[in-house]
Amino acid sequence: NGILDILRVLCSMFIIMIHTNNNNKLLFFCANTVGRLAVPIFMIITGYYYFRNPSSKKKKVTIKKLLWLWFVWQVVYIPRGILAVRNDSSLDILAKFLKGFVGSSIFYSGSWYLIATVFGLIIVDKLRLKKHYYVMTSISLFILLFDLFSTNYICLLYTSPSPRDRSLS
Repeated sequence: NGILDILRVLCSMFIIMIHTNNNNKLLFFCANTVGRLAVPIFMIITGYYYFRNPSSKKKKVTIKKLLWLWFVWQVVYIPRGILAVRNDSSLDILAKFLKGFVGSSIFYSGSWYLIATVFGLIIVDKLRLKKHYYVMTSISLFILLFDLFSTNYICLLYTSPSPRDRSLS
């Protein structure tokens, strides 16, 4: 699908813009507003192809491919993960490792979207099969809005310490 390919190229450019230090205020604004939709758009495109001709075999293949890609990135970034936990206790390392299955991995946090896509596809598929379309749409919109606000506006929750507080530390 040519339109989806163009959309993927645009989203890729936005993701690159998000992850680069940009002094141009217009590009920075575009990357951190419209660009934050890029990963959800990639997830929507994956869902489109996942549900286009749903068969249990195709769905399993898609899930296996996403999990395999996630696993490869974890292995590639093992040295980074070792450095990140070198001073932690065994229990802390185990907790961080388990957290990697539902959030940022200690090895490679950039792969969060792969595991999120897997969970999303499974949850949406279960809700779709039970014909819970309203619940499915509501949850999806809530997660999208929560993600957008938490990544773009989280800095509003933090205030810089006052000069008096800084002198006490």
